[in-house]
Amino acid sequence: IIRSNFPISPQRLGNIFISAVFSYQMQDIVTFYDLFRGLDHRPPALIKIFAAALLTAGKFYIKQGNMDKAVECFEMGVNVTGPNIDYIGSAIRELLKLGAAKQASVFLGRFPHESIGAKAHMQMSFLIDRFLISTDSTIDKGRKLVSLGYADADCYKELIKILVQNDRLRIAEDIVTKAARDFPAMRAEFYKFLEEKS
Repeated sequence: IIRSNFPISPQRLGNIFISAVFSYQMQDIVTFYDLFRGLDHRPPALIKIFAAALLTAGKFYIKQGNMDKAVECFEMGVNVTGPNIDYIGSAIRELLKLGAAKQASVFLGRFPHESIGAKAHMQMSFLIDRFLISTDSTIDKGRKLVSLGYADADCYKELIKILVQNDRLRIAEDIVTKAARDFPAMRAEFYKFLEEKS
């Protein structure tokens, strides 16, 4: 199918790639990626299509239990988008759904140098490190994130869970109060962690 479409325009390549990914023809991804890399002109719309499709492919491979292929797709996606913080964060979050902290930590290193220590980088660092460092260090790191005003909803949830699981209920109550203030729509979800302990 690919060869029959030569010479191929960026728009046509984007359409073929979308069709392949959403019809689960994942075996052709590397071929499409190589074609994309060989284009002289890569319009922003095509970059967006390829990045989204590679993220979808990575999620597909995670569901199939093929972590190596998932990482390969996410790596290709980062190469397509460049050091895009949102894309890197999405890849990390998908890997962490299966607790693949070691693989996710590789993507933490793909953050642009100037963003290291900034909000998104610190969020991802905390979410990864909760699998890799001691409980006390994780709690300290999470509390620092909260004090800086950097915690997103996922960071709050993970910190609250760790605190409750380790009977740090007073601190957990304080963090839940802050989480509910920052994310009022999720108030019930945050308080549920405390209720399950009582």
